Amino acid sequence: MPTWLILVLIVILLKIAINLSKWLRCARYRRRYVNSLGTDDRALREARSQVTALVKGAGLTDAVVPFVEFIGYGQLSHGNASVLANFPSALDGHVQSTIRMLDDAIGVYRTRALEALNPLFWIEFVIKLPQNALSYLGVPPEALITRILQVLYWILCLIAGLLHSVLKPDMEHLVGSWIELFRR
Repeated sequence: MPTWLILVLIVILLKIAINLSKWLRCARYRRRYVNSLGTDDRALREARSQVTALVKGAGLTDAVVPFVEFIGYGQLSHGNASVLANFPSALDGHVQSTIRMLDDAIGVYRTRALEALNPLFWIEFVIKLPQNALSYLGVPPEALITRILQVLYWILCLIAGLLHSVLKPDMEHLVGSWIELFRR
């Protein structure tokens, strides 16, 4: 089996394994959260940073729940509370937002795991390679540098394809002569 094919299969299997692991962890935290409502689950509180990392890794933003609280002497306090910062809260607004956020993360990781098997995903990934690389580095896809590099990439691919189709016989002859030269 060619080396490049083995590398492609390794990348596909790694993408599936990583996202499947995150998918299952999100499902486990969701199940534990729902089962622990009304109780004080210390282990779940300790997992707050892991849940936050999973939600943010899925590209989701933290939900904010408005609150009004009586503080005494006829005074009220109001504001917004972060759902992730208060995980695992059993307050009414937080419960629905937390479950929804974990469900969304489960859906994102399931989609990412399954798209590794889709050849169209990989074709689009290669076509948008500079955009994907810059997005990984934190540069937004709408940035001017991303668009410029994407266009340059397409131009270079077009030139390389044309040169390959025009010069293929000459390149094969040149490489063959080099191989013969080194065999002597």
